[in-house]
Amino acid sequence: MSRRRIAQSTLPIVTLVVAYLATACGADVSRTLIPSRVDTTGWVKPLPLSPALPFADPSRPATIFVAADDTSRYGMPGQDGVLLSRYVFYEDSTFALQFYSASRGQFEYTGRVARADSVLDLRFDGASIAGPWIATGTLRGDTLSVSYNQIMVSSDFADGNYLRAR
Repeated sequence: MSRRRIAQSTLPIVTLVVAYLATACGADVSRTLIPSRVDTTGWVKPLPLSPALPFADPSRPATIFVAADDTSRYGMPGQDGVLLSRYVFYEDSTFALQFYSASRGQFEYTGRVARADSVLDLRFDGASIAGPWIATGTLRGDTLSVSYNQIMVSSDFADGNYLRAR
């Protein structure tokens, strides 16, 4: 294998290691280029990232679930390629579905949660003209599986799995 081919094949790994180390040392990497790949449908899918990147810490005690698969980390070409997501559940039965993109930074949708055993009823604040935003979460160990109602799916929300980060 030529030196050039070795350098090209190790570049994504080196980029991830540098971003992870910079984050661990407290550097602001919110404007760092996030490595990605384009699949056959034209969607940009990021390479795996540290779950802590690049969200701000919650302002109060919370339980955090970070996107576990590509259905919750996607973007369209021209939109900086990556949209990361996580759920933050607060002790007062409120939650935030937080997103991060390089172009918009961090933004969120808030709501109230009701829990019955391992099932979460997620009611988002506000509504679209089509009706309320509602999702159902199912807890299995440290995994939260979220399914959105048709109104949210029509607004580009994708069902997905989230792993408990803390």
